[in-house]
Amino acid sequence: MMKIGKCFYFHYVIKETLGAVLKENQLIDILKSSKELFL
Repeated sequence: MMKIGKCFYFHYVIKETLGAVLKENQLIDILKSSKELFL
């Protein structure tokens, strides 16, 4: 039972981390494109 819980926990952490990274990348892309619009 503990093993299954650990697997789910790691999967959740990895998913959350990837989601945060993707959101940051999207923000960076938005900032870059908005900078190009202003310049």
